[in-house]
Amino acid sequence: MQPLVVANGYDKSYPKQMLPIGKQQRPILEYTVRLLCHHGIKRITFVTRPDDASIRHHFATGKEFGVEADYHEQRNPEQGTAGIVAEVLEETDSARGDALLYYGDILTDMNVRGLLKNHKKKDATVSLAVAAKYSLDAVVPMVGRSGLVSKVLVNPELNEVLPGHHKQHATVGVFALSKNAVGLLLRTDERGQDMMRDFIPRVISTRKKVAAYVHPGFWTDVGTPEKYASLSDDLVEKTFAFLDC
Repeated sequence: MQPLVVANGYDKSYPKQMLPIGKQQRPILEYTVRLLCHHGIKRITFVTRPDDASIRHHFATGKEFGVEADYHEQRNPEQGTAGIVAEVLEETDSARGDALLYYGDILTDMNVRGLLKNHKKKDATVSLAVAAKYSLDAVVPMVGRSGLVSKVLVNPELNEVLPGHHKQHATVGVFALSKNAVGLLLRTDERGQDMMRDFIPRVISTRKKVAAYVHPGFWTDVGTPEKYASLSDDLVEKTFAFLDC
């Protein structure tokens, strides 16, 4: 299993993943590392921008955080996540095994062991972690077939906006990839593409299994200033009190 943490997102000139949270003002990414360590993942590859030394400086070898850390610099800033993952796996000779992909600008208390266990149980090519509850940060008018607005929803949950037979979920930003999925990533026509918009639909089109692991707990994308500002210190401390790494 090759765990990859994609930590190449920036807010102005500073990596979003290193913004401090909680009463102890630890970087967001530190909670990710501690969560992975808690679930038995002890070797992590960080994907960073070539002009960013803050992540390497903070985590160094990873020993202080109970893991072994190494680093891969993203060469092409326009490259999509699927292309980045393919590049790392190819260069580290990890394409012969499974991989775990984790976006660095999310914060969650997800059971990573549960995701990997479900991935094997379903014999899936790719497994997506999805959130059971997700509120839209918007005021949404519900428009009927007549073109008339029937009601207005304030910060509604996704299922309220998209009702129907199939449950609606939001992608958390954590993926388990089997060996045959890694092979698809390594194809030249896959490089530079987005994981969800391009790669996952292509996997589905080949009739390979894409499984969903539903996470019922805490999850937020801290990729925007508004989401980051909404994180209370008390919530962070309470949510991650179980971490033992």
